Amino acid sequence: MIVTPHDLLAQREILLAQQSRVCAASAQWEPQLQAVLKLARRYNYERKHTHQVTRLALRLFDELWPLHRLSAQERFWLQCAAVLHDIGRCEDREHHKVALRIVLSSALLPFDKMTRRIIGSIARYHTKAPPNKKHGHYSALPESKQQVVRKLAAILRLGDALDRSHTKLVKRLWCDVTDDCIAVRCVTRDESRDAALCERANQKGRLLVDVFKRKLVIKTTTVKNLRRDGMLHLCRAIDSGALRFGVA
Repeated sequence: MIVTPHDLLAQREILLAQQSRVCAASAQWEPQLQAVLKLARRYNYERKHTHQVTRLALRLFDELWPLHRLSAQERFWLQCAAVLHDIGRCEDREHHKVALRIVLSSALLPFDKMTRRIIGSIARYHTKAPPNKKHGHYSALPESKQQVVRKLAAILRLGDALDRSHTKLVKRLWCDVTDDCIAVRCVTRDESRDAALCERANQKGRLLVDVFKRKLVIKTTTVKNLRRDGMLHLCRAIDSGALRFGVA
């Protein structure tokens, strides 16, 4: 992957613009986010993987904002679903369905019924079958909210795929969007695992392709290569002063 200063500086502008849309609203949801994290801890969630997936999913949301045009509220729903996406691993099988069941029923979550269905559906659809109107929790949502679930589940699937190894392989990412393509550029720690990462991302990215009607291309480079080409400082500048993508 060839990286240019123009690519990186343009991306910083996108992130800073997104920051202004999100930061003003985020403080009001902090108590709810803490409740979500408490529930995740109750089910012994895998902290490093979950926080990495959340970071990547929120980054993808921000980078793809020109396509989905969703608000800070929907971004928060994605954040909650990402934190909870694997809590169903407390049971051996169909953990995505177990996660939905927990979200719909847990007394720890301070959400109304519709919000539970939205967050639970996003978590449920992070893997396996895509959204389907035969599923009662999904069909019970208004059409507009079904479309939100589809978009956010597509983003979460890709974020989850980009941490397939559960080792935080992807250090940074940004997206180039054209009329017919979404190119996701990933900076990784170990190029020997890049091929497997790209294969998984393309598999789980099929819903993203369907939702946004664009082909998906995953491109990788390494921190070592950026340093060699004198680009690492610019890549770091993308994040400097922009949104913090963690949940801790």
